[in-house]
Amino acid sequence: MSTSHLLLGAALTLPFAALPCQQTLVVGAGGTFTTIGAAIAAAAPGDTVLVQGGSYIEGFVIDKGIRLVGRNASFSTQLLADVQVQNLPAGQTFTMTGFSAMANGFNPQIQVSNCAGRIELGRLSQSGLRTWRVNATDTAQLFASGCVFNAVSLTDTDAVLTGCVFDPDGFFGMLQDGGRVAIVRCTVNGGPVGGSAIWLADGELAVTRGSVRALASPGSAIHATGGTILLDPSVVLSAANNDPVISGSGTVAPYEFGSVVASTDGQMLSVEAHGPANAAFATLLSLPGPIAPTPFGLAWIDPTNYGFLTHGVFPGTRLHTHSLAHPPLPPGLGAAIQVAYLTPNGVALGTPAIAIAP
Repeated sequence: MSTSHLLLGAALTLPFAALPCQQTLVVGAGGTFTTIGAAIAAAAPGDTVLVQGGSYIEGFVIDKGIRLVGRNASFSTQLLADVQVQNLPAGQTFTMTGFSAMANGFNPQIQVSNCAGRIELGRLSQSGLRTWRVNATDTAQLFASGCVFNAVSLTDTDAVLTGCVFDPDGFFGMLQDGGRVAIVRCTVNGGPVGGSAIWLADGELAVTRGSVRALASPGSAIHATGGTILLDPSVVLSAANNDPVISGSGTVAPYEFGSVVASTDGQMLSVEAHGPANAAFATLLSLPGPIAPTPFGLAWIDPTNYGFLTHGVFPGTRLHTHSLAHPPLPPGLGAAIQVAYLTPNGVALGTPAIAIAP
């Protein structure tokens, strides 16, 4: 998108070794802790809480930058006791990855509020009919990758959602009120008894490389009572029966813009860049360093600290793939990746997604 529509950037967080002062607290088999909440209470910023296989029914509060990693663990929140991520300071990151919803529990609830730091959600999977719910308010940087959601509600929150599936049991898959949100390569469904897949009350929403569909009438793919929708031509929209595909009074702006999806297995970096056909582009890889916000907002490419990963011209398919072997990063550091391309109005940065290390 043009610089006037510069929306969101992203980071690729590669695996890193723990600093000597950091520790891994183990929950379950072979560990010191029997509950996730107890391990979180004992953890310091930068620590990892590793949850071994088993079923956990808990609610807890997180206000510090830790990594919560599940290893064949299923999870459900308690009644009236959710996972509450609140008041995360700027410069800290909370990561939750590798959990499945408990088939015989509630849909796990993650409540995010008043966070200046970065929230990363990855590989939160479905079990039976149970999927994850996320509500975020006043949050600066929320990223989700490879998750299965019941519904996501975002209020005054900037977010990038990549490769996620939304299968609601209510009336919407995603609700946005304020903030700037990018949905990349996602499948967003409406409710089974009617309702639009996406409801936009206010803010800026960019959608690329995915599908948005209402499953039952009444329901549009997107219903916007306000705000601006930026739609890439790659998006597939469908409404239920004869309902309009897009309804409401919000502004719709068809626009070709780019994105990048990146993943790593710890040894090989795979990049898939997407952008306007025939546009010259470059993918940028930062030098290893602490990942932090820059003047680009959510783009963690430091303009003084990056190199060119690859460059070329987007083909008619609008896709370019590239792989690169990489050594382990220095302890505690990460690297960021982003696509930049030329438009008639100048250089634009694509809206990408975050990849969470395995």
